[in-house]
Amino acid sequence: MSELNGYRWHEDDYEKEKKQGLIVKSEKSYYTENYVKPKKGMHIHTAIVAIIAVVIGGLVFGTTFTFLYPMIYTQETQTHHSLKPDAESDFLDQQPAQNPSQQQASENNEDRIDESVSTSTEDKKADLSEQDYRASLVTDNPEGIHLTVPQIAKKVGPAVVGIVSTRQSRGFWGEVYETEGSGSGILISSDGFVVTNNHVIEGATEINVILNDAHMPNVDNDNTDKNRFNAKVIGADPQTDLAVLKIEATGFPYAKLGDSSLLEVGEMAVAIGNPLGQEFAGSVTLGVISALNRTIRVEEREFTLIQTDAAINPGNSGGPLVNSRGEVIGINTIKMAVRGVEGMGFAIPINEAKPIISDLQQYGYVKGRPFIGIVGRDITESIARQYSWPLGIYVIQVAPFSGAEIAGISPRDIITKFNNISVETIAELNEEKEKLNVGDVVQVEIYREGEYKTIQLKLTEER
Repeated sequence: MSELNGYRWHEDDYEKEKKQGLIVKSEKSYYTENYVKPKKGMHIHTAIVAIIAVVIGGLVFGTTFTFLYPMIYTQETQTHHSLKPDAESDFLDQQPAQNPSQQQASENNEDRIDESVSTSTEDKKADLSEQDYRASLVTDNPEGIHLTVPQIAKKVGPAVVGIVSTRQSRGFWGEVYETEGSGSGILISSDGFVVTNNHVIEGATEINVILNDAHMPNVDNDNTDKNRFNAKVIGADPQTDLAVLKIEATGFPYAKLGDSSLLEVGEMAVAIGNPLGQEFAGSVTLGVISALNRTIRVEEREFTLIQTDAAINPGNSGGPLVNSRGEVIGINTIKMAVRGVEGMGFAIPINEAKPIISDLQQYGYVKGRPFIGIVGRDITESIARQYSWPLGIYVIQVAPFSGAEIAGISPRDIITKFNNISVETIAELNEEKEKLNVGDVVQVEIYREGEYKTIQLKLTEER
């Protein structure tokens, strides 16, 4: 699990190493304790004291029952008889007055409501196939009615899936072993498009989506486990930590995406996901919107996120944050992982995610994003002093056919200025780059082998 400034990705969400001889798995994660009561012998004096206590207690109880109960019973009888049975019955049976015309109108309205509900339901079933009708039940709340937490869980829960990603790693001696990471995802269409976090599936050699037992569509599935579907990555975007997957089937229940711009601090928020893997799939936690527009920096990337105190644990990554109308208003992604700090989780606002999701679905990448084409690292002041280098970005790798390669940037170059602005970190470089468009030509100052050089670089489109 990577960590920076106290924030962590859940990128090793409940990982289970399958390396031979090293299986990290907890069969039982509950604390139990057996308490054996010590045996003691019965002494004679203890028995005598017990007998005396029983005799005295019996005398006290008998006296109370003999003398006090008749008095209490007599008072209760007199009190009850002071009420008139007929008046009491009339009072309980009394109803608000209603004239005949109001009564007839009420009956007609009830008949119309019953007929309307029955007709709309039957029409809907007739217009949709059985699978599509079942899928539509998840998103139906056209009037935006505020729901209870159980209603939210029933409405959105079927669209929340588990995502199991398999990665291959090499050990010290070169042996290959597999690890499994578990996260969450959201079905956003009946034909099997799933949204999750990029870090949940990044580097995976195999991805499986696991559905809820109670909401399985009637489709062919080659897997032995009929809940598990092989998934294909349609597109992934590390910059926003979003990814779109596809499972080949139809008739899935799906969630409705809401409007995060309407959120207010203090309103209800519900997180649904699979903390600690599939053992706790579909867990629901309740909280509030703690804050909006929180700026969080993780791994040289800056995010503007929703803060919530709804519990977000490892395995919740990629799951939905839901409002009181049962609409997805955020995608859970980060939690504050500092000892002594609880209730600080963060989600990607759905309004920021929507255009990214749309581009990933259609093109497999985010269109129109300028791209330099380097992999680099910051040169700190201590490194600069040690090697007599300037502050800037040390180039580690150059992407083939990128603007950087065409401009002549090479590994071990140090970028010190971009578009005539001094840059000392990758974050500053990205900030300047995002002010520009694909196709723009900028001046880049580099430091190479003790000399400064200025080159022209044309920004290409990131894919």
